[in-house]
Amino acid sequence: MVQHYQAIGKDKLVLELIEKYKFDESEHSIIKLWYKMIKLIALRNLYSFEKVIELVPELLEMSRRIEWGSSNNNTVKSGVMLELGKTLSILIQMDGGKNQLAIDTCLELYDEIIEVYEKNIIHDIDHYHGALGNKLMLLKKQGKSNSINIVDSIHEVLKKKLYVGNLQGVANAYSMLATHFLNEKDYKQAIAYSKKDIVLSREYGSYLDLVKPLLNLSIIYLECRQISQAKKVAREALQFAEKVKNSELEDRIKHHLMRIDEEAKLINSEGGYIGKNAICPCNSNGENKKLYVECCGEADYDYEELKNVLASPELFHYTDLIRNDDVSNINFDNLKSYLKPLDEKEVRVSWLEIVSKGAYQEIYELADMASLNLISAKQLLKDFVHPDLDPEAEAVIIKETSISLSICILSVNSQL
Repeated sequence: MVQHYQAIGKDKLVLELIEKYKFDESEHSIIKLWYKMIKLIALRNLYSFEKVIELVPELLEMSRRIEWGSSNNNTVKSGVMLELGKTLSILIQMDGGKNQLAIDTCLELYDEIIEVYEKNIIHDIDHYHGALGNKLMLLKKQGKSNSINIVDSIHEVLKKKLYVGNLQGVANAYSMLATHFLNEKDYKQAIAYSKKDIVLSREYGSYLDLVKPLLNLSIIYLECRQISQAKKVAREALQFAEKVKNSELEDRIKHHLMRIDEEAKLINSEGGYIGKNAICPCNSNGENKKLYVECCGEADYDYEELKNVLASPELFHYTDLIRNDDVSNINFDNLKSYLKPLDEKEVRVSWLEIVSKGAYQEIYELADMASLNLISAKQLLKDFVHPDLDPEAEAVIIKETSISLSICILSVNSQL
């Protein structure tokens, strides 16, 4: 029951149930540890950070007393360590990154999870992926990732999550990338990753999981002076916060909505532009500023199907074949639909190229003129054998067939 309420974002009910539960002194410590972890998550979700700070040292001590051993103990222990790491990361950020002890403890937690998984002591791949991704973001925030390509590293984690079907973990990775690109003022990537995060959270997450990406997207829209969109998305986030009765989160979103109104008034008083006429604030334009709709707004579209959210190189094995010399791990069955020769009744009318631009793709289409002209020639020849054709019509068909075949040959030569 506790897990159910937490999964749907009812954290106040979670706390009420935990408070009613009376621990027996003889009860196994792993059960107590698990309940304490659930309580920590609930308090964190409710922004009750004073109580969170009180609970963290107790959980740290309890988790350290439990040795790596049975699979059940390992799952709870690594889960607690991951949640402690997430909590400490938030507290570090709230403190401005000044608490070195908290930073060191957080990194130690993540490192231990990574180490025991890679040594095959634990088998909880979700915890392993979570530790990898969260460690990268912590290092980035602390300015200690200069030697690490943060985007490539998160994409590696993302790829691992995709391969095991952990789509909620994929949403978390998209959230990390959206936050990273928002900080870098690359709004095109930030918008695209946020929208992907939202689609996956709607499908696989809770109401609470939806609030963060919606709020992030509203912040992006506000910075891009898309006032109407910023309000619309923030109001949707507020609806979900109200559904889970998270008053602290509701207050944060209401404060954000007030900030949107204040920003809109300021822009208006300065004679600035909003919406379609707003200048894109990204760092990519230099002095040649573009309108938002012509720049980062190009990525501002909704994904109608889940498959479009996941339409990225991380899922397509054939892109690995192109990029890597080592193809021993490629599943060649997946190549058939891309590289197979056409059957007799199949027709190729164009060639498609999908160019990955990080969070979104650009699709280029080139008509296959050789194929189209060959189709025309075949049809003309089929008409040529019609018994009712007069000589003049036959001559026209022969001429048109000859032209089609000639163009076909020229098209083939140009494509070679």
